[in-house]
Amino acid sequence: MKKKLILMKMFIITLVVSAALPLAGLKAQSSSAVNFYRHYNGTLGKNMVMVADMLCVRNQVSGYYFYYFLEPESKSAYHYSKTIPIKGNVTNDKIIFYEFNNASSKYSGTIDKDGNITGIWMKSDKDKPLPFEMKIDYSEGSFPLWCYTLADRYYLIDGLVGKSAPQAKIDVAILYPRNVSGPVGDSLKLTISSHLSGEENIIRSPDKFIENLKSDFFALYKKSTDGIEDFSNVASFVWEKSIVMKVLYNKNDIMSLKYKKTVNTGGTHSISMTEFSIFDLKNGKQLSLYDFLKPGYQDKMKRLVNAELRRMNGIKDDEPLSQSGFFIDTINLSNDFYLNNDGIGFFYNYYEIAPFSAGTSDIFISFGKFKEFIKPGVFNWVNLK
Repeated sequence: MKKKLILMKMFIITLVVSAALPLAGLKAQSSSAVNFYRHYNGTLGKNMVMVADMLCVRNQVSGYYFYYFLEPESKSAYHYSKTIPIKGNVTNDKIIFYEFNNASSKYSGTIDKDGNITGIWMKSDKDKPLPFEMKIDYSEGSFPLWCYTLADRYYLIDGLVGKSAPQAKIDVAILYPRNVSGPVGDSLKLTISSHLSGEENIIRSPDKFIENLKSDFFALYKKSTDGIEDFSNVASFVWEKSIVMKVLYNKNDIMSLKYKKTVNTGGTHSISMTEFSIFDLKNGKQLSLYDFLKPGYQDKMKRLVNAELRRMNGIKDDEPLSQSGFFIDTINLSNDFYLNNDGIGFFYNYYEIAPFSAGTSDIFISFGKFKEFIKPGVFNWVNLK
């Protein structure tokens, strides 16, 4: 199964980085679309602090936030919420976003000329609205990234457009350092570039890079359909590609990034690959598990991950994983892992530990469950409850 996973990665990378061939007459996305990545610090009500990493791609908002406040009658102990996904939209200078899968928790605000947001939060229709304020702030060990986006489509048959027409569609949103130099900026550029292109070369122009992605994808689509006359099975001639990056954490000198690449070349289902990278923003080093966990952590963490996988899937302790559709009875720690304010997540792509029909697995372990084997002096900021 590892061979199948490697072949899938190679296929996706090939479609992403093949030599670009320009096509004429393709109109780019509207320049009026709102696109940005921003790290916010702010206040919620009178006593809560909120932290958010917000991505806006063509007016659609996504990202993550958490809030914290002093425990009652305490001067040093804080209560932290969990990291909460958000979704919403921007219209002109107005923004509305919700906690993911919780439409009753609604933030409504106004974005000023500097990108800062003020508004009100309604936890539910029955609760009193609370004011909130979010300011763009990279002062607490965070790092700015610029959002580069592209969305376009190429119709195969002149005059035949719309959802039912043979076409190739591309949607890209990548994050990249801009106008920065030094070891941290260079390290981020090199690592992000290698994830996006599969090569150990720094992307010099993100705008040109994503334009080349589009040109190549459309050229490959056109070449693959040359000579075909029967397009009645439209689904076989609808190609799609997407590359989306997100920031999972950007604070306390730690940045955690997610890269998701999806390709469909007319098959029954898309091929998707998700990867992650974590940086020490003090020196630009890409972090591994060895950098923040004590020696001998592997077996302990593996037990936690396997126990959580069983809990997520309702599998009893004495039941072999292989009897529930997994390839093996004990899974190893994934090389694709991420951090947020709550803990560490291990991500398993399609075919990595189970067949495609089982989907992907995202196994999250809170800091409190493995605090005894975090190295001293590392992650002093985390909530270990």
